[in-house]
Amino acid sequence: MDDFLAAGDAPVYIGYGSMTCNNGKFMSLLSLRALMATGERGIVLSGWAKMSPNFEGEPDAAELQAYCKEKVLFMDTAPHGVLFPRCKVIVHHGGAGTFNASILSGVPTVVVPIFLDQYYHSTMANERGFGVGLKAMSSTTPAELAAAIRRCIDSPEIRQTASAVAKDMAKENGAAAFVQQIDRFMEEYVDTGRYLKERDELRKEIKDKSWKNMALNFLARFNCCCEREASIR
Repeated sequence: MDDFLAAGDAPVYIGYGSMTCNNGKFMSLLSLRALMATGERGIVLSGWAKMSPNFEGEPDAAELQAYCKEKVLFMDTAPHGVLFPRCKVIVHHGGAGTFNASILSGVPTVVVPIFLDQYYHSTMANERGFGVGLKAMSSTTPAELAAAIRRCIDSPEIRQTASAVAKDMAKENGAAAFVQQIDRFMEEYVDTGRYLKERDELRKEIKDKSWKNMALNFLARFNCCCEREASIR
């Protein structure tokens, strides 16, 4: 990784962690076609989708493979805290951990959401101005992803905002904020008896329903709400 980083311009990071959308080939084609359209170097983390430069059967397979050989490094894992600050743009799915690491790096971020709160993080990137949030990965085209990457690279406003937000986050005391939230929970839920009341109500509801079905229904509803909010915005 260090040799690749030292050999040229700062790359575009692309990685989707434990998320999969359709299959690994779909995600690889989306990402690498977009990257090739920008002309930028890239570091791609294979993730659970096992993204790779295997484009067999595609009309542009030879071109993509040649581009990857010249300008792309594929890796299984990499430390976000070390890698992200050395990149031009961070392209990811918007999971809480990766999203937080991308903001802390001070580098513009492109969020391509797949599931649940990732749609909210995509919207946040647009509203706060430190990156570009796209629609669902399943309906995002290589041209749209390439345009988002290029916008992050070419926009002084986005780059300045990303740097400013990172500095603000670095000033925060996460441990102290966590303690405050625990204190608030104890005061508002435990001391008032609200926690026990809501717990008993939930137990009563569970008696008549399968917990697994309840959880799946909740996740499905939440995902639909996130997608709907993202499409409206």
